[in-house]
Amino acid sequence: MKILHTSDWHLGRSLHGASLRDAFTLWTRHVTDTVRDLHIDALLIAGDIYDRAVPPSEMVTLLSRTLSELASLTTVIITSGNHDSPQRLGFGADLMREGIHIRTDARQCGNPVEVTAAGGERALIYPIPYLDPDVARHDLAAEEPLERSHEAVMRAALGLIRESIEAEEPAAGGPTPARIIMTHEFVSGAQESDSERDISVGGIGAIPASLFRLGEQEGIGPIDYVALGHIHSPQRIGAHTGAPLMRYSGSPIAFSFSETAPKQSVLLELSWGEANGVGPLEPVTEVANVDPLAEAPEPARAPAAVGPTGGAGAVETSGSGTAAPEPADEQPGRAGRPTVRTRLIPAPVWRPIATIRGSLAEILGPAHIADREKFVKVEVTDASRPREMNPLIRQAFPHALDVQHRPPAASHEKRIVDVKRENPLDVLKEFLIQAGGEEATKEELIILRQAVEASRGREQ
Repeated sequence: MKILHTSDWHLGRSLHGASLRDAFTLWTRHVTDTVRDLHIDALLIAGDIYDRAVPPSEMVTLLSRTLSELASLTTVIITSGNHDSPQRLGFGADLMREGIHIRTDARQCGNPVEVTAAGGERALIYPIPYLDPDVARHDLAAEEPLERSHEAVMRAALGLIRESIEAEEPAAGGPTPARIIMTHEFVSGAQESDSERDISVGGIGAIPASLFRLGEQEGIGPIDYVALGHIHSPQRIGAHTGAPLMRYSGSPIAFSFSETAPKQSVLLELSWGEANGVGPLEPVTEVANVDPLAEAPEPARAPAAVGPTGGAGAVETSGSGTAAPEPADEQPGRAGRPTVRTRLIPAPVWRPIATIRGSLAEILGPAHIADREKFVKVEVTDASRPREMNPLIRQAFPHALDVQHRPPAASHEKRIVDVKRENPLDVLKEFLIQAGGEEATKEELIILRQAVEASRGREQ
């Protein structure tokens, strides 16, 4: 059985104001192609499929067309995240076509979605939507509201799953079904980036990985895999906590310049008994940039991109090249449970991103010609701010999204100034030296004197 774990699509999001419309189109085509080419039995989207509660209409259209195509290929299971609106995302969920399951109600956590592979193997998927403590502490309470914390509401949701598992009837002649939890939460030990929204309550937002053992004191418990969403950097967590195998798939697109790891989805492979061998996988492919709303023939596909690559001084989140799915983790089967293997499938790259640091001359020089068509963040390190810095950089880098002057730290000691006792002009002159690294020019001194005199005139 093969299950594709994704999360945090954030359809409609931008990068420092730049549209990512074509990147979302490329990603949705990649997902559809992957599901078709690898014969995926279920696609998981663990929260934040949209970036905000009211998404742009073109993103609604893009998702609608994508789900329509996916429904003919596999089972799709979607949960709401902290960016989605559970009410809007869940509206009409019961009317969705067969094969599409949207879960936004925390009270349904104990009701799994059953997935059956062509060979008869089964998996029970337990979708947990994002649990806002202010809401879920009432929804999941037996009587009195639960404690206002992420851990308390998650413990209650997992309790519903535990009850469901205990009520299961033994498998009649077939293998025991795999059990998978998908949820959108911050689990202790995860490494954040700059693009996640803080979900902490009272300064505490993390839940311990050990909760997913469902109360078992020995072993990893009855869960075979936990498909996590919310953190945008792909990573495995909980490896030394006794918890079941659990991973963040990460977002498929970089939404900040801090996301330096290559983007990917997680291919989950489940096998029972002697059929545990997993053969090599074909490289996953991407499609050319196309208008997501246009009716057009299927474009030619090229090998998927995987990073990092790039010029000197650049910190890449993604680049170009080819790669087959990368082996990641394995959890051996136990007492009738399936063996769980994961592989990392590189996400396609629409436009690479990079952070470039150096003097203006270095940045505009030949070392960074390869970065000219990337989304870039530029940090200029000249001691004083170069004249025409922004126009020169934006002319050379048409997709520069963030340009900053970051001079070396001043070597002289900073001091606290009592502006009421010292000459305001002297204070301003010292500030220019500390902030810009140079003394004020004659022209700047004239402007400063005029500003000080005008200020004194208003005070009188």
